[in-house]
Amino acid sequence: MLSSSGRGGREINTVRLIPYLQKEGLGVEVAVLDADGYVSGWCRAHGVPCYLVGRFLPAAVVCLFRLLRRLRPDLVHVYGFYASMAVRFAARLTGTKVVVGIVGAGHFGRWRSRLERWTAASVDLYVANSHEGKRRLLELIGEQHGERVAVVQNGVPPDGESACNVFGVEREGCVVLGSLGSLRPEKGYDTMLAALRKVVEDFKDPFVYLVAGEGKLRSQLEERAALFGLKGKIKFLGLIEDTRAFLRRLDLFVLPSYSEGLPNALLEAMAAGRCVVATRVGGVPEIVEHGVHGVLVEAGDAARLAEAVVELLRAPERRRLLGEKARERVQAAFTLERQAAETVRIYRTVTF
Repeated sequence: MLSSSGRGGREINTVRLIPYLQKEGLGVEVAVLDADGYVSGWCRAHGVPCYLVGRFLPAAVVCLFRLLRRLRPDLVHVYGFYASMAVRFAARLTGTKVVVGIVGAGHFGRWRSRLERWTAASVDLYVANSHEGKRRLLELIGEQHGERVAVVQNGVPPDGESACNVFGVEREGCVVLGSLGSLRPEKGYDTMLAALRKVVEDFKDPFVYLVAGEGKLRSQLEERAALFGLKGKIKFLGLIEDTRAFLRRLDLFVLPSYSEGLPNALLEAMAAGRCVVATRVGGVPEIVEHGVHGVLVEAGDAARLAEAVVELLRAPERRRLLGEKARERVQAAFTLERQAAETVRIYRTVTF
C-alpha cells in the first residue's frame, strides 16, 4: 500500500519490484490513498488489482478494514506516513500482519515522530531502505525494537539499450551535466543553481545542465536561474518517460539533495555508467565510496559542489573510470532480483 499514486522514487521502485515478487511466487495487490495516477495506471496496464482508498484518514481506515476483511492478505507492506497510520488501525481490527517501509527522513518529521512512537508496537516489522534510515528510526522508537527493523536496499533494473535523443542539446562538444528528480525543497536545486554561477566563471568550455523532473518549485527555480544569468546554461525538461536515454546523454550526474533515503535516481545513473557527484546524506554513502564510485560533498555547500563539478568536467578520463566503477557497484549489489529475494525472505519471517 502507498500513500501516493504519483511518480516518485518509492512509487517507481514499487511497480518495478512487483514483477520480481510475482516471479518469486507471491500474489500482489495494490492500494493507494490518493487519486488515480501513475501507480494505478501501471497496475491497470499490467493486470495488477489496484484499489483507491481516499486520503481522509477515518474513512480510509474503514475502507481498508473492509478491504482487508475481504481480501484476507497474509500481510500488508505499506509506504507513506498517512497510509501507514491507516493500515495500523485497520490491520489491528482484522489481525493482518503489517510491514512498514521507511524511506529517508520524511517519515519522521515534526509531530509524526510522536505518532510513530505511540503506534510502533502495532507494527510487525519495519523495513528501512538504508542503514542510516534504520539508525534514525531506532533513535526515535528505541533500541529495544532493533530486532524488528530490517534493511533492504533498493535495486534498479539492468541498464538496457535505449534510444539516446539529445533533449534539445545540439552543439557538438557541449559537456552535459544533469539531475533527475522531483523539484522539491529537499532536493537541493537551490544549492545547484548557486554552484552553477561558479561553474560558469571557472569552466569556459560549452556546457549545459539538464533538469529532468517536475514539481512545485519549477517556476521559482526558473526565475532564480534567470536572475543568476544562467540562461542558455540550464534547461528544465519536466517529466520524461525515457530516463535511460536522459542518463546516457549526460557526462556527469549531480545529486545535490539535503536529504535522501537510498535514491533510485543515483542508482540508475550509476547503472548507466555515469560519473556522479552527490551529497553525503542519508544512504548515499552506502552506495558511493568517495573517490571510487563518484565524488561526495556536503549538503548545502555550493562552493565545494561547484569545485567538484568543474574538476570532473575538466577530466573526461577520470569521469569515464568513475562511471565504470559506478556501474560495477550497482550490478554487484543493487539489483531488483536481490531486493525481491530479500523482501520475500522478510515476508516469510513475518508470516511464519
